[in-house]
Amino acid sequence: MKHLIHRAGKAAFLLMLTVATLVLVAGIAQAMPPQEDVTPTTEPVATPTPIPTPEVNDYPAIYRWLTDARMYDILPPGIPEPKRPYRLALDMIIMSQDYTREVAESAQEFAKELGMTLDVFDANFDANKSLSIAETIVANKYDGMFIYATDPALGPTISKMMKEAGIVAVGGDTPMTRDDYYYGVPSTYAGYIAGKYMMEQAKAKNWDYKKTVAIFMDLSAFTACTMRLEGYYKALYEAYPDFPKENIVWYDAPYTLNEVIKSVSDQITAHPADNYFVMVSCSDEMTAGAARALEAAGYTPDTAMVSGQGGGVGPREELKRPGTLYVSYTGYMPRCAGKLAINFLTRILNGENVPRYIQQYVVLLTKDTVDQYYPGGVEQCTEEMIRGMPMPD
Repeated sequence: MKHLIHRAGKAAFLLMLTVATLVLVAGIAQAMPPQEDVTPTTEPVATPTPIPTPEVNDYPAIYRWLTDARMYDILPPGIPEPKRPYRLALDMIIMSQDYTREVAESAQEFAKELGMTLDVFDANFDANKSLSIAETIVANKYDGMFIYATDPALGPTISKMMKEAGIVAVGGDTPMTRDDYYYGVPSTYAGYIAGKYMMEQAKAKNWDYKKTVAIFMDLSAFTACTMRLEGYYKALYEAYPDFPKENIVWYDAPYTLNEVIKSVSDQITAHPADNYFVMVSCSDEMTAGAARALEAAGYTPDTAMVSGQGGGVGPREELKRPGTLYVSYTGYMPRCAGKLAINFLTRILNGENVPRYIQQYVVLLTKDTVDQYYPGGVEQCTEEMIRGMPMPD
């Protein structure tokens, strides 16, 4: 009996305790202000700054926009079949240089292989002559043409002439206008890969960068040339973050051999140094002239290096010569470029849906890689390469 009374008392006590606890909780809940639902905060997603579309005739802005807005694509696979034997023309900036001559010869051979003709006209780096050639192309009613410009300012004029004549026109290396077909080099990337190798060699030779002068040879009328030097500049400061700004010489250089020799000799005199980097933006003759000027001043491969853009047969042979000052070259694969031009033009004339802008293949040429891309001196140009080069990251 006592046990039952004890159990009943214990149960009653627990019941009272539970009720008291519930009352206390309810009171606290009433006393507290209502709480808002809390949602976790997230970082705002960064929106990339839109890249404005340039004006139709603003060549410098167009060239940068093509890269920055990633406008380039590649051609469809396979070899095109012309719907008829098209008559084509090439208005070439100058034919006395290895690179441009190889482009023209390759384009002629490929056009003939496809059952077409290509007539090549040499502007000899004369803007008036280039314009006269364009007039000849119109007068002779060619089906299509491509042009390596002597002066970007002529692009809109020649573009208008061709449109009015019903001639398909493609700009090579320099776009005529924003709306014209165009193929060219990935310029910043091209300068960077050659510059990066150059800096690696300088570090291997333990150059004192504070006693080194870096000469950047520009052709600022051509934004493509300037952007190639920007690639070299990036490579320089990746390798030497505190390279002295006062040791940089960036100037508009002449284009032809003898003028370049004098020009670089003057720079050496004005900016004496233990070592020299010379970065050349646009011409095989510019590269050759820079090397000769340095050699004449007594510099050797241990104290000076030259790097160029283009890579015709002359520079390819020079890279392999013992004792050369040539350290690196971005090879633009001229025979591939000539075939790419014909592939591009043929598809446009056939009425195919093709990209408006194409980048041609480039490769890093050094004494160790020339024979890889040119075994037996023959350029290796595959069907894939004449479609164009996918944009590098």
